Amino acid sequence: MKYLLEVAAFVLMAAAAAILLHDLYRLYQQSSLILNGAPRPATIELHYRAAGHITALALVCLLAGLGF
Repeated sequence: MKYLLEVAAFVLMAAAAAILLHDLYRLYQQSSLILNGAPRPATIELHYRAAGHITALALVCLLAGLGF
């Protein structure tokens, strides 16, 4: 059970990092479009709150796994 919780925690942290990296990539694409003179694209919705919630769940799993 201990290792399952620890692996789940690391997978959830990786998922949260992937969400943030994807948002940064989309912001980079938008800024490069603006700098190249293209019309301003639609506003990008950032998912930092979802990443924060996933990270909090990952920390709970990690602490529970370390407690066993």
